[in-house]
Amino acid sequence: MSVRRIVTLTAGALLLGAGAFALYLWIRPDPEATSARLTVLSGTVRIERGNALRAAGAGTLLQPGDVVSTRAAAQAAIGWPNGAVTRLDSGTRAVIEDLSYKDSAWVVTARLLEGRTWTHTSRLGQVRVRGGSGFVAQNSGPAQFEVDFSTASPAVPVTTVIDWSGSVQFLDSPPISLTGGQWTSTASTAPANAPQPITGPQRQNPFTVFNLALDAGSRP
Repeated sequence: MSVRRIVTLTAGALLLGAGAFALYLWIRPDPEATSARLTVLSGTVRIERGNALRAAGAGTLLQPGDVVSTRAAAQAAIGWPNGAVTRLDSGTRAVIEDLSYKDSAWVVTARLLEGRTWTHTSRLGQVRVRGGSGFVAQNSGPAQFEVDFSTASPAVPVTTVIDWSGSVQFLDSPPISLTGGQWTSTASTAPANAPQPITGPQRQNPFTVFNLALDAGSRP
C-alpha cells in the first residue's frame, strides 16, 4: 500500500472519529439542563445523598433521591429545569422524588418531610410538593403557593397549602381546587378542609413576606 493511500485512510478515520465525537456532544444531555440547581440563600444547608451527608455549595446540582435540609436561620432555593423555583424555609427537609422529562414536559415532584416551602411557577413550570396524606399540584399557568408540613404532633401531622396566586390543586380525597387568596389543610388521613380566605397572620408570616418581596423583583 502506498504512503499516500495510508495517509488518506488515516485522515479519513480521524475525520470520521471527530464527526462521531461532535455528534455525541451535540446529542448528549446537558447535566445542568436536566438537573435541579440548589442556591443557598442563608445559613448552612445540607444534602443527604445515599449514606453521605455534606454541606451544600453554591450551584450544587441535585438529583432524585437527594434530601435537602436547612438548619436554623438557613434558607435555600431549588431551581427546577422547567424554570420554576421552590424555596425552603429554616428547619425544612425535602426529598426530590421525580425529575424527568416525559411527553414534552418536565415532571417535578418534591416530598416535604418537615418544614415549609414556597413555590413560584411559570407558564410551563408545573411542580408538585407532597406533604402528609395529600400533595399539592400546580396545574394551570403561573402560580405562587406555600406548603407547610407541621410534625409538631407526630401522631397527627398537618399539611397546610396556601395559594397566593394562580390555580393550585390539593390532591387529597376528594381533590380540592384552590384559587389565589385561598388555603386549606388536612390532619393526618382526615379529609382536607374546605377552601378558606387567607388570614392576616398568614399574610404577616416572615417567610411569606420574604418570598412575596423576592418574587416581586429578582429571584434565584
